[in-house]
Amino acid sequence: MNIKTIKKISNELKTLKSLYVLIPTTIILYFNNKLIYENVVSKVNEPVLDSYLRGYSKEEAIETLDNLGEDGREIYKTLYSSYLDITFPIILALTLVSLLSLNYPLFKKEKSTSSLGIFNLLPIFYMIFDEAENYCHFQILKYYYPLSTSIDNYIFFGISSNLILFVSFKINNLKKNMEK
Repeated sequence: MNIKTIKKISNELKTLKSLYVLIPTTIILYFNNKLIYENVVSKVNEPVLDSYLRGYSKEEAIETLDNLGEDGREIYKTLYSSYLDITFPIILALTLVSLLSLNYPLFKKEKSTSSLGIFNLLPIFYMIFDEAENYCHFQILKYYYPLSTSIDNYIFFGISSNLILFVSFKINNLKKNMEK
C-alpha cells in the first residue's frame, strides 16, 4: 500500500467530517459505555484483561482470570457475547475519525497535499487492533481452564499487542519514508 492509496482512503474518510456524524456517534458511545458499566464493570468489581493497556504476561492473565472466578468470567464473557465491546471500537473509531476530520487542517495552515491529513486513519487502526484483541479475549474466556495451553496463542496476542508502541513505530516509519 503506497502513500497515494493511504491518502485516498483518508480523503474518503473526511466525508465523515460532519456534526451529523459526530453528535449521534458521541451519544451512542455514551450509552454503549453506560451499558458496559451496568452489565459488566459494576458486577465484576475486579480488573479484567481489557484494563491492561500495555499488555499482560501469561501469569498476569491467569491470575486475573482466577481472581474473577467462574461467575466473574461468565459476566466478563457477556461483554463480548452481547456485542457491547464489539460495537464499542467501531463507534469510537467513527467518532474519532469525524472529530479528526472536522479539525483538519489545523489552523488552516497545512496545505491540502500535506501528509498530516492521514491522521484520521489512526482510529481505523485502533479499531482493527481492538477487535482482534476482543476476539482473543473471548477465546481465552471460552477455553479458559487454569494451566491450559489452549489459550496460549490468544494470550500471546495480549502480550504483544501494545497499540501505543505500534502506532508510534508506524508514525516513525512513516516520517522516515516521507523524508526519503
